[in-house]
Amino acid sequence: MQNYIDLFLANWFISLPILIILVTVFWVLIRKGYLESLDLFGLKLGFHPGKEVPRPPGVYNLADNIRFTKVALDNISALGISEDKVLQLVDHEFRGHMNYFLWDLQDYPLPVQQNYIVVLDKINQTLTIRAVKSSNFNEAALASINNLLADYRRLGRYKYRTAKNYILRPETVHEISKSHWEVIRRLTKHYRSYKEPAYQGGTNIVPAYLSLEALMEKSQDPSEIAEYKSVLEEATPADKAFAFNLLSAGRALKDIEKLTTDLENGFVSDDIADREIVLALERSLQYIHKSINLLFAD
Repeated sequence: MQNYIDLFLANWFISLPILIILVTVFWVLIRKGYLESLDLFGLKLGFHPGKEVPRPPGVYNLADNIRFTKVALDNISALGISEDKVLQLVDHEFRGHMNYFLWDLQDYPLPVQQNYIVVLDKINQTLTIRAVKSSNFNEAALASINNLLADYRRLGRYKYRTAKNYILRPETVHEISKSHWEVIRRLTKHYRSYKEPAYQGGTNIVPAYLSLEALMEKSQDPSEIAEYKSVLEEATPADKAFAFNLLSAGRALKDIEKLTTDLENGFVSDDIADREIVLALERSLQYIHKSINLLFAD
């Protein structure tokens, strides 16, 4: 230790400024709460004794603005759990994904722990529990659902939906449309992997539905059309509804492609194109929303 002191004194003009800088840095780290403890030559120093690390705000901060619909209360009773338990599960997810507090959610299926799905609205500071369902998703299916929902949430956060008089530029429209198509792709993949059965010949309802639509528009061989129709006859109403919603979302996005082309060629004005593109994006979003809810249908 004496050697270190002698070295410091001999080179004080260099050592002193370095020491001052180090002390200042440690002081700032301690004041900001970034440094809670320090192990110095075997001596453990603790700062801010008894201080609790602040937790992010949870759903309980909404206090009186938490509501349960009659459907949700009936679900809770049938499942044999309590309202407080549901709120604890939702609170855990909200704390893990702080964006839930920043953005509104409507009719949103939230996968929570212990194999439940909580359907909720979160508008401003009001949380409404609409339904509570049991879930039997395996680990792979749940990962697929969570990735899908993350992409879906982004669709509702584009600036054109929150900023008045926001002008959509062609490159922005392309990027948003691309995001919509990606969610449709994820929906199709998830449904085929985890939700729908395989029909005759191993054909799945979604590609069969989309192919039939294309074939009928192009007036192809009637026998080929009949083959796809036979697949659709086996499909359940839920399968047909899912495919129809995806098809409708895709049509809305195709309308956007046409509008963009018309705008580039001067066939429509900027104001009309902007308004119609926004309406088409909203149609696509609504059909995607319906498709997502069908994933959680009983």
